[in-house]
Amino acid sequence: MTTALLIGTSNTALAAQTANDKAVTECAAKAKQESNQANLERYKQQGLDLSIAGVLATRRATEGYCARFVIECLKLPEIAQGGAFQNCLDDEDEDRLNDAKSLRRKL
Repeated sequence: MTTALLIGTSNTALAAQTANDKAVTECAAKAKQESNQANLERYKQQGLDLSIAGVLATRRATEGYCARFVIECLKLPEIAQGGAFQNCLDDEDEDRLNDAKSLRRKL
């Protein structure tokens, strides 16, 4: 009976974790889509701006996405938000650099 109770508890916990993971994934996808749409609108209005101001605007958009991801999607306590925010920025920077490397290889 104890084993069955533990298995039932584990399945319930796993289902809750899976539901939470799905909610985080959906939230992150929505936040990323809205961030990408905002960047696209900015590019349509201003063109590809490689000035310092343009680079900063792109960086601020990334920061906005990461802040939203950490606060709204992960819902971490404030004490853990800074580290998660920095990790998000690092991941976004890595993606940006990998995209640039792939583009250079194609050229």
